[in-house]
Amino acid sequence: MIEERSFPSISEVSDFFDKQLSLWEEARLRFEGLKKIELKDLSSCGINIKAQFNPSRIVSTGAKVDKFKEMKLTKQKCEFVSAPAIKESPVSIECRVTDIKEFGSHHTFIADVLSIDADEKYIDEKGAFDISKCNLIAYANGGYYELGKKVGKFGYSVEKKKKKPQKNA
Repeated sequence: MIEERSFPSISEVSDFFDKQLSLWEEARLRFEGLKKIELKDLSSCGINIKAQFNPSRIVSTGAKVDKFKEMKLTKQKCEFVSAPAIKESPVSIECRVTDIKEFGSHHTFIADVLSIDADEKYIDEKGAFDISKCNLIAYANGGYYELGKKVGKFGYSVEKKKKKPQKNA
């Protein structure tokens, strides 16, 4: 048996929302800030995109903070793009955006890779990049976690099979 659900009316939702805004100063300020959002046209490498710009959030987003200075990082000039690389990063990948796919909740950027630079200490004896040497961390649910141990691989079903030696007759 399908249970019938009752949903609140538009006026009930609106009343609830107004009450929350009157009780919570932070929520009210953030809601007021949303009214100030503007769209800005940006162009880079021949690609035009529209970006949301919220003047009321500039300070809280760190837009006026020199993140390189705060994190004690060194800017490094890139060969093909105007954005700086981070000298302390084990890998730097320079790309040119060729397309942007919109998927409702997010965008996917399609790009041509122009250059990949990796610190030699992260290259293994076969000349491949060894991510396990990078002492990576990940952030999830309010915590940071160490990464590095290989636990599996992708592509088993499409991996080239080693040829078995043929028996001589």
